[in-house]
Amino acid sequence: MQLTLAPGFRSPDPMKLQRNDYIQYVDTLPPEAPQMFGLHSNAEIGYLTSQGETLFGTILQCSGGSASSGGKGRDA
Repeated sequence: MQLTLAPGFRSPDPMKLQRNDYIQYVDTLPPEAPQMFGLHSNAEIGYLTSQGETLFGTILQCSGGSASSGGKGRDA
């Protein structure tokens, strides 16, 4: 019996592996790979770009900096 863990990720033969072997196999799978959700492998690029923009925007807000500060001080 061959099970599919996710699209494109087939389960190994259960007669050949023990529980610890399965755990080790699952740990080697790519974390949160777009293919696990049926998406194209390039789908992650947009997600990571958006997360990066959000992260750096939050850092700028916390530090008081802005690209359009016009020379004002941090307290302004």
